[in-house]
Amino acid sequence: MRAVIDDSDLSAALGTGLNQRLLTLAYGGGPLAVAGDVYPLEFCDNLGQPPVPIALVVNGQEVRPAMQSGFVLANAASFQRGDSNFDGEINLTDGIFTLEWLFLGGRGAACPDAADADSSRGVDIGDAIYTFNFLFLGGPEPPAPFPECRSAVISLGCPNACH
Repeated sequence: MRAVIDDSDLSAALGTGLNQRLLTLAYGGGPLAVAGDVYPLEFCDNLGQPPVPIALVVNGQEVRPAMQSGFVLANAASFQRGDSNFDGEINLTDGIFTLEWLFLGGRGAACPDAADADSSRGVDIGDAIYTFNFLFLGGPEPPAPFPECRSAVISLGCPNACH
């Protein structure tokens, strides 16, 4: 058994003799990261216990990528959780905006972290439901940063979004 990362559209990357970027990974500090702190980033060639080898396959050929360990700075941005349409307040239109984005091909959120109303590290129908529940049924308020626009370590990507 092994984990396979397969990208069959990168035929030009093989056989050129040049270093080619095959894959770029974005690393987040996780829910316990502190903005401004530096965390070590170390790569390995297997996952779990017992170890499951990782293979990178391009056009059916296994390649060995160059991996460089280093450090990652935990970034922070200012936003208000639940303000998915980025207008500076949380109301009915935020839940509608999220549903239009997810199911009707509407404009995506400029700040996915703000649209992640339940702070689940992803945007889905649950975020719209969470927003409606908070607004109309007395459900829990969105997690920090809320009720005001504040700085937070981000996971989904967000420019500074405070108005």
